[in-house]
Amino acid sequence: MPHAVNAAEGISSERVSVQAGDFFKDSLPACDAYLLKNVIHDWGHRESIEILKAVRRVAPIRAVVLIIEAELPAGPEPHPAKALNWMMLGWTTGRERTAAEYEALLSAAAFKLQRVIRASNEVAIFEAIPSGDTRGPP
Repeated sequence: MPHAVNAAEGISSERVSVQAGDFFKDSLPACDAYLLKNVIHDWGHRESIEILKAVRRVAPIRAVVLIIEAELPAGPEPHPAKALNWMMLGWTTGRERTAAEYEALLSAAAFKLQRVIRASNEVAIFEAIPSGDTRGPP
C-alpha cells in the first residue's frame, strides 16, 4: 500500500524495488523473490489463499516466496504466538497459524513449502517455491 512504500523510502538498491499495490485488485510484478512480512496473519483462510494466488499468477517458476510470521505451535504448550492469535482474532479476520496451516495455504495457491526457518522462539520464515500446473513467466 502507498503508506508502506513511503515508509520504505530509505531503501536504496539496484536489486530491490518497492511498489505499491493491492493484492486483491492490482496485477503484481514478476519478481525473483516475494517477501510477505506480517501480511498473511491479517487475513482469514479464503483471503490468504487469494493473496498467495495473486503472487502465484505472476511468479516466475524459479521465484521464492518468503512469509515471515509468528508460528503458532501445534501443541498445547504456552507460547507468545497464542496471545497474539487472540488479538488477531479480535482485531482482524486473520489469525496466527501453525507450520502445517501455512503449508496448506501455500499448497492451495500452487506453492510448495520448502522449509521453515525458525528465526526466534516466536517468528518463522516460511520459504516456498511455485508448484503445480499454474505457471508464471519463466
